[in-house]
Amino acid sequence: MDAEKLKQRNKLTALDIYTPRTEKEFELLSEAHSKKRPIVGQVSRYDGYMQLKPPFTASDEYNFMDAFFGGLKLEDFFEYSDECINAFVWLVDDAYYLENNITLVDKNQTENAWHIYLNVTYMIGGKGSEILP
Repeated sequence: MDAEKLKQRNKLTALDIYTPRTEKEFELLSEAHSKKRPIVGQVSRYDGYMQLKPPFTASDEYNFMDAFFGGLKLEDFFEYSDECINAFVWLVDDAYYLENNITLVDKNQTENAWHIYLNVTYMIGGKGSEILP
């Protein structure tokens, strides 16, 4: 949202948005309108900081997936199914971290291609190797 729209939005008052139904409502809102008290709003700004992608385990998709596999009750039929599923979830988390790392390499001087290499090798040799029992 550009700054001009933000300034206009912050100047809105109750009478600009709501049409009173009774005389008492009108009086209360007119009093507030005469003082020009703006409706309080909240805007997320990062002021120079880049918002990175949150990990998969912090998302709603993870909750849905966890409930789905919990409902399947795979652990009743397969001995290491929980470990395999958890390793896959952590691998997806690592892929999100890799994406964040690639984003930071372009923007941050302390990050470089070596960090990307370390992330990829950790994904392959770490949780990626634990998916298959």
